[in-house]
Amino acid sequence: MEYFGGWNICDFSQFTIFSIIFLFNQFGIEDTFVVMPEMRIILVILSLIKLLFFLRVFDKYGFLVQIISSCCIDLIPFIMFYMIALFMFSIIFVVLNMEIDVENNMLRHVGFF
Repeated sequence: MEYFGGWNICDFSQFTIFSIIFLFNQFGIEDTFVVMPEMRIILVILSLIKLLFFLRVFDKYGFLVQIISSCCIDLIPFIMFYMIALFMFSIIFVVLNMEIDVENNMLRHVGFF
């Protein structure tokens, strides 16, 4: 289990998500799977993290990678609070039956969220 800690979890997650996308593409069910764009976004983010891992080797970029990783870790509480607030305001709009204005009726195909 020690192997799946740190940077190796990024490798394992990247391989797993890429395998799922590849299998869905091979079986032709890629279009019916709802979270396929999100999986591709996660794959790109994991690729960026892997690139930062390889940039750590160089002296000039090592410090930059440490700063980026510490900033991302420090942003986690803010992002969690932001998501909770966004979720609560979304629920409030649904409870109050907030509709799209008549002037913006051309946006009927766009969902509330």
